[in-house]
Amino acid sequence: MLVSYTTETGGAMESEGLIAETTRRILGDLADPQAVNKAGDGWKAPAWSALEEAGLTLAWVPETLGGAGAETVDGFAVLRQAGRFAAAIPLAETLLAGWLLSQAGLRVPAGTLTVAPVREGDTPLFDSKGNVTGHAHAVPFARDADHIVFIAQKVQGSVVALVPRANCRPAPIW
Repeated sequence: MLVSYTTETGGAMESEGLIAETTRRILGDLADPQAVNKAGDGWKAPAWSALEEAGLTLAWVPETLGGAGAETVDGFAVLRQAGRFAAAIPLAETLLAGWLLSQAGLRVPAGTLTVAPVREGDTPLFDSKGNVTGHAHAVPFARDADHIVFIAQKVQGSVVALVPRANCRPAPIW
């Protein structure tokens, strides 16, 4: 259950849920512009760890599959806060990938995730040996993600497949 509270900001009353406030506090501590400028990319791992420990990266994953079991609106509250800080981490991608995996009844691994394909015409294939083959272009955070969740075509229909990034060959975009 999420708890809402009211805060006063500049004379206006603003209602925020516990999830949004937790996200704001974590990113305010670890991803404010001064911290980001000072740490370079060094702010990302501590911020991600704090978001992950708070269960925010798996907000859309049911508790039975290891997630927070939050409402869809709460995941978007997390994303709004990340947007306020222009946090260059794969939070939206991980939320979506977690949701896709949970819809397929699969447990979601810890760490960063992304989703492929994202471009029309990219059609990864799921072969009879359980391998995902093909090309997916412009996958967001492909180099940074621990796993890539593919929606791959098989003989009849499609399948959601979890692939460690180490098993993929990201190529530079030119």
